[in-house]
Amino acid sequence: MALDERKRQKKLARKNAKRRKAITVARKEHSTVINLMNDPTTVAIASSAALVHECYVSAQLFEAGIGHALVSKLLPNGRIAVAGFLLDVFCLGVKDAYAKAMSPQEFREHIKMMQRVAPLERKDPSYVRKLVESAEAWAAGIGFSAHPDYRVARQLFNDIIAENCADEFVFGRDGKPFFVQGPHETPVKVRQVMETLKRTCGEGNFDYLLAVAAGDNF
Repeated sequence: MALDERKRQKKLARKNAKRRKAITVARKEHSTVINLMNDPTTVAIASSAALVHECYVSAQLFEAGIGHALVSKLLPNGRIAVAGFLLDVFCLGVKDAYAKAMSPQEFREHIKMMQRVAPLERKDPSYVRKLVESAEAWAAGIGFSAHPDYRVARQLFNDIIAENCADEFVFGRDGKPFFVQGPHETPVKVRQVMETLKRTCGEGNFDYLLAVAAGDNF
């Protein structure tokens, strides 16, 4: 009986060891997304040594006036570094930006989620860099700064050559800036944007669409 019990315990121990190993592998494969904003080491690797993976831009970006641009790179540890940009090509330029590292499965889920919001098109990395940097520069010319996280996210462009893209981009709508108030832009933010446009473009040289509450006076 004692010998049989020892065999049973050894068999159970082997099963538990295999289970722990499987759990460890699963955790590595389904690891949580890491924000790279405070991770300079990973950002440095992604900006210089990492291979470009996939790049996307919202298919209807210049029709809708707002959409996403994304560049991803393969890290040596098998994860994927992603830099994403929310672009307002009618007025504000780079409205939002992020840099994250995620597992391949998380990356695929991330792309699927974005596709559900608006269709994406695969683009050459030079196209994405030129588009994002051109939008940022154009918006800066009419008084609008890029989102603070743009400074870090743009580092993933470092070894991508924008000059390889022959496309030229026209911002604004009908030759003028066109500000459309977003759902998260407060009346205070709207007033700031409107005052900036009046100062940099002049009255009548820009268009706008506002969700103005009764009694508001812009």
